Amino acid sequence: MINIKTIKRLRVLRANLESQFDTNGFSHSERAKFTFNNTQFTWKGFDYDGMPTTFSDMEGGDTSTVCRYITYLHRNIRAIRQEMKTVPDNSAIGKAVEHTRIWLESVLSKAFPSKNFTVECDRHSSFSLQQPSMHQPIEVGVSMLWTKKVYSLGISTVEAGDGKRVILDAKERKLTRLTRDGIRAFECRALKVYKGKADLDISWVFLYDCEEPVTAIHQNFGRAESLIKRRIKDTVTKELMDF
Repeated sequence: MINIKTIKRLRVLRANLESQFDTNGFSHSERAKFTFNNTQFTWKGFDYDGMPTTFSDMEGGDTSTVCRYITYLHRNIRAIRQEMKTVPDNSAIGKAVEHTRIWLESVLSKAFPSKNFTVECDRHSSFSLQQPSMHQPIEVGVSMLWTKKVYSLGISTVEAGDGKRVILDAKERKLTRLTRDGIRAFECRALKVYKGKADLDISWVFLYDCEEPVTAIHQNFGRAESLIKRRIKDTVTKELMDF
């Protein structure tokens, strides 16, 4: 049984982390970078497009202090999650968490057979990515709803122009223009591995649900739409030729 005080502590730390991100103007991409490698934020210079918005009004010592605190929160959250993961949970929720972990590990191994992964799955709607070094397992965190939100829809693995993507989180966007053509659109967090390094993209995944579902992915919405329509056309043409 997980201690209720531990759960409350985790919630407080998560709330503080989100507050720090919001207060200091971390964009979604900067948050993803911080989650992937937070150590660089304690020493890097902040003078680039997309940097946390408040940092332009701070001095180097100020930004380092903020980043050290955010890093402290992040590491403690990870430590608590790791502790919770080691506690046996035979409830229905516990079993759902374990099933999600097993399914995602299988998907990751098939998509990137040369890499090793460890999967952390909890009851919250969060996702994370850590790669301590090029020679250590890539640590992936997802919500227990991943199976329902991603895997069951057939979009867990999508082929991009430069390799496979594994989808860690997806939110469907209802767009009438696409729905009329039987196309579903999802705003996603996609994992890619390039030259041994794992990274997260904010991308659009399009799904055309037929006997053999057709998918497409791109960071640009328009490019993703063009790609799915081209793949649908190719699929229909092939089926006609086979017939």
